[in-house]
Amino acid sequence: MGKCSHRTRIEVERKKERLEIKINSTCNNVNSYASRIKDLGLVDVMKPILENPIYVAANRLLDVTCVIPSVLATACWVEAGLISKRLLSQNPNTKIEFEG
Repeated sequence: MGKCSHRTRIEVERKKERLEIKINSTCNNVNSYASRIKDLGLVDVMKPILENPIYVAANRLLDVTCVIPSVLATACWVEAGLISKRLLSQNPNTKIEFEG
């Protein structure tokens, strides 16, 4: 277990009541996951973990140690306005770059 050697870029953009998701990775499993989850409704990101499409789409595809679903959930919450960008950027162990 531990960090994998793959690189992944996640982009989330809010479009009214939907979140458009773009994921590009050097990991084939993550790219397959990305094809399952291209957009979400704002209400979807607030669903319990066992019903949340972010985690449901990862089932039987991504390893249990893969951080991508959690990172995607965080990016969605930020874009939906549920987490402050300023507060999140104060954590030195988190690298999330905001454009614009």
